[in-house]
Amino acid sequence: MLVTDDEAIADRCRRLRNHGQDAARRFVYLELGWNARMDEIAAAYLSMKLASLDAALARRTAIAGRYDQAFAPLGDRLLPLASSGADRACYAYAVRVQERDRLQQHLLGAGVETQPFHPVPLHLQPGFAGLGYKAGAFPVAEQLGRSALALPLYAELEDEEVEHVTRKVVEFYG
Repeated sequence: MLVTDDEAIADRCRRLRNHGQDAARRFVYLELGWNARMDEIAAAYLSMKLASLDAALARRTAIAGRYDQAFAPLGDRLLPLASSGADRACYAYAVRVQERDRLQQHLLGAGVETQPFHPVPLHLQPGFAGLGYKAGAFPVAEQLGRSALALPLYAELEDEEVEHVTRKVVEFYG
């Protein structure tokens, strides 16, 4: 689902979801798109969820802000990949950390599920092999792939759970 007040973005997204077909002229494909039209059940569910979108986004931003505050004393041992400011929708809270795999195991042992965040950079993905890039071509992307970890971030996360995550991360860095 996409929400925008920009008519040009809305038009392009409608076109892309329907094979790139021009809405005004059937079977005229202005660009390569997909068959990504949603069914009625998904549409009904998302229509209901739309009513709570602003609250969910605000909650996610608030959680990210709490993470920012709790992790600030850790300095460069744990750095958020993006700010939690109100000017962005926080779909993920990813951090660049030292000892990512050890931290992930520590958190898992405390009941906190995390995921490496984009562990394989695009230039090393099979779908981009035709571009000819090899390991070492984009060292910053590769370093981020080895060090980025996504922490739990969803609107239904309870305050106590957020506190548990922050406490366990800070505990790891002692």
